[in-house]
Amino acid sequence: MNKYADWKKKNSEEFNKLNLIYAMNKEELQKEAIKNNCNIEDLYHIGFGTYVNAKDFGKFVNMNIKIKHEKQKLFSNYDFMYDAFIYQLYNHEYCITYNYDYDTAIDDLDLTIEKINISEIEVKKAFEQAKKDYQEKHNMYLK
Repeated sequence: MNKYADWKKKNSEEFNKLNLIYAMNKEELQKEAIKNNCNIEDLYHIGFGTYVNAKDFGKFVNMNIKIKHEKQKLFSNYDFMYDAFIYQLYNHEYCITYNYDYDTAIDDLDLTIEKINISEIEVKKAFEQAKKDYQEKHNMYLK
């Protein structure tokens, strides 16, 4: 299994336990607040039409801090980064729209080609190997 995919799935499952509320307007928010047995005043807007109950906000913040620390540690591991790059190459615009833009594929990793080029040797090696393996599997020559 892909270590990066497992890590993302674990984080997603933890976020789902927070009972986040999604609403794009006041009417939807009111309906969701009633459905979730809370008041609009008890909700914090955390961006992109997503709200968290004030009682869960501390958990939300702590979860984000924990993920950030895990990410810093995991992103220096060759095997983890290789899995992350492979995952991104197969699951984003890179292969879906066939634009073959590495920056698009690695954007979810908060990386760019420039950042990879100045990053730790292990990250650079993992990226180069993932590109090579992807290209060989699909019999393609890419930049």
